[in-house]
Amino acid sequence: MTLFKSFVLGDVFETIKSAMRVLAVNPDEALEIFEREFDKIVENFGGRDPDGYSMTRRFKAAAECFKKIPRKGNIEDAKFVVLTGEIYVRNDHFARRELEVTLAKNGFITQIVPFMEVLFYIDHCLKNDLSEINVNLFQKIYFHQEVFVFLLYLPSECLRYHPH
Repeated sequence: MTLFKSFVLGDVFETIKSAMRVLAVNPDEALEIFEREFDKIVENFGGRDPDGYSMTRRFKAAAECFKKIPRKGNIEDAKFVVLTGEIYVRNDHFARRELEVTLAKNGFITQIVPFMEVLFYIDHCLKNDLSEINVNLFQKIYFHQEVFVFLLYLPSECLRYHPH
């Protein structure tokens, strides 16, 4: 797992956690499940998966657990607030002072502008030769693939509403 992928996963799981605070019938139970599954993913990063799963299988297992959480409604009908600003502030839990928790109590899922924003900007600069450093074609292609191909593997199904 590359460092880049861990940043992307952090962004994705922050959004999942925010959605659980708003959509779960019992947010405290949902967050316990979230933490348990996230801990397993972190263990998988270090090659110590508790069940011996591959990373892809671990994501699918987490998504299956998340789907079983009883929900009040559909993600498509939820209200969202986008938290944007300087990257070091919006990604610092201390600086945010649990703003996303306060918003969740008022029915809003907080979408924090992802770290990916910086990577899209870097990719744009590389593809359009706007960089001040000399980057060869192979490096440009490699960076582009690392950024965008990985997005195909994110467990987006876990945010969909599945009534039981």
